[in-house]
Amino acid sequence: MAVLDAVLNNADRKAAHIALDPQGRLWGFDHGLCAHDEPKLRSVLWGWAGQKIPDADVARLQQLHDHLNNGGRRELLSYLDEAEVEELAVRADLLLSDPVFPALPTDRYPLPWPLW
Repeated sequence: MAVLDAVLNNADRKAAHIALDPQGRLWGFDHGLCAHDEPKLRSVLWGWAGQKIPDADVARLQQLHDHLNNGGRRELLSYLDEAEVEELAVRADLLLSDPVFPALPTDRYPLPWPLW
């Protein structure tokens, strides 16, 4: 979920927006504060900052990258504006080129408020 938040530029990942179901699957609940073309990542999921992204998540990022570069950007234009789609692709490319969870930003407050 932390990789998804990073690539989507989630601006409001609160602890209450995460749930574990009885089968052990993690679910994220969001409200649409994602995909902005300006850096706005605010999340309670900073515990992995600076650590290597797991190979399975890198493979998922590669699938996203491939999809975006093979016509997938057009599909997203129904939901996002062109700048948001381009920045989504840039974030995916950056995470693939250096598969490490982003560091905490120093130019803004990195946590949503309230945390829950």
